[in-house]
Amino acid sequence: MAKQRKEVTDSNRDFVALLYTKHNVWLSRVRAMDSKYPYPEDVVSLLYEQMLYWASDKMINKDGTINMSYIYTSLKNALILIKKKDSRVPYTELKDYHTNDLESEELEREAHDEICQKIEDLAETWSDDKKESFNLYFTTRVSYRQLGEDLGLNWWDIFADIKECKDEIREVLMDDYQDYLNGDFEQIVSDIINY
Repeated sequence: MAKQRKEVTDSNRDFVALLYTKHNVWLSRVRAMDSKYPYPEDVVSLLYEQMLYWASDKMINKDGTINMSYIYTSLKNALILIKKKDSRVPYTELKDYHTNDLESEELEREAHDEICQKIEDLAETWSDDKKESFNLYFTTRVSYRQLGEDLGLNWWDIFADIKECKDEIREVLMDDYQDYLNGDFEQIVSDIINY
């Protein structure tokens, strides 16, 4: 169940105005948290928006100054939230009308097979442990803990291995996956010829 947004009060507006006086401090803090993230302004803007609705007395010290640790934590959470949204595969719907449905189904099957083959080829470059963890996780669908017990490994190591595998697949196959979602199977199949 999602939280309902609170009403914006004058005290919240005053708090955001107080926050804004240290705008450059928040920007430098975001840059220190992740120097590679190109849009620290977005993170600080999200902080202001969140504080406009969710500010409370915990955020101000007894002497009237800003509780820096609370704001730093809120900045870190805002950065994580924005990066999580940015990392999702963008889906853009493209309309493509096929005259022959059987041809379209065959192209879709070929495109699916090609993507699976590319994943298998990529998996061949991984270490044996990582490949085994990845294959077992996706074929058996057991939890990381259970998989760790079965393999005699720490579940966190298995989680880290599978996350690395997913990230690598996402990086290598992003364009093909986007084409597949958009129904642009010809593009994927033509890559076989050009590959």
